[in-house]
Amino acid sequence: MIVANDQILLARHHEHHNTFLPGGHVEPRESCVTTLQRELDEELGISVEVGRYLGAIEYQWWDEPISTWHHNVSHCFEARSSDLTPGVDPLAIEPHLLFCWSSVEDFERHNLLPLPLRNLIAKLLDGDERVWWASTM
Repeated sequence: MIVANDQILLARHHEHHNTFLPGGHVEPRESCVTTLQRELDEELGISVEVGRYLGAIEYQWWDEPISTWHHNVSHCFEARSSDLTPGVDPLAIEPHLLFCWSSVEDFERHNLLPLPLRNLIAKLLDGDERVWWASTM
């Protein structure tokens, strides 16, 4: 999770109406930290410094094009990058992705999913540094 000036960097697939935290799927023999660094390089062409572990969220979603459910556990870390300008939406390298900065107050407008992220990020920005776990299951 990249936070700058109380704004969170969000990603969105151009065909979908929800946003999510940037990141991606772990490749074989790859750590979660390495995954985050690789994904942000692939998606935005930026290098990131990965900080502390924040927590995890378990959720599922229906993938209409292939008619199947996906089950996911997302691990969240603090991350920083000097390659980003807070408030200036970065341009994606991957054509199917869009990125934007959002305040906590705009999470609903941006339809940030999974839903528990909204409350967990708000608590974090209010100073709650406890590691968190949430599930929509």
